[in-house]
Amino acid sequence: MGEGVKMMTDTGEVLVRAAVALGSLDLPAAAKSFGFLSHNASRGCRKCDHEFGALVEGENPRDYSSGWDANLKKRTKESNREYAMMWKNAVNEAERKRLVKATGTRWSAFHELPYFDMIRFPVYDPMHNVWMGTCKRIVN
Repeated sequence: MGEGVKMMTDTGEVLVRAAVALGSLDLPAAAKSFGFLSHNASRGCRKCDHEFGALVEGENPRDYSSGWDANLKKRTKESNREYAMMWKNAVNEAERKRLVKATGTRWSAFHELPYFDMIRFPVYDPMHNVWMGTCKRIVN
């Protein structure tokens, strides 16, 4: 967790240590923050490694009809970190584009937190996703 940060308070200096335990975001913000692609990418799922085809050839809306299959290969903390490191260490932008299309993952500052699991820790907040219709808009 690191060495912590020394802070001055009314009673003197204290050492503060903290950890990010989860991220509460809507779907688009989670994709940006945690290094995933958007929902309409062929590898837009944050939980599996499946590549989803387009509903109409050459267009963005994806066919997620196979998306609830329990047999799809799941992403793991380790595979996600491996993909992110490959993207981070790519030698040029063309290589990064190829890697992100193949894996659906980019490097994020959250990857520097060794304990943080980008697959399990994000919490998708209900305000944006349900009440404001983000999920409905994404699915349609």
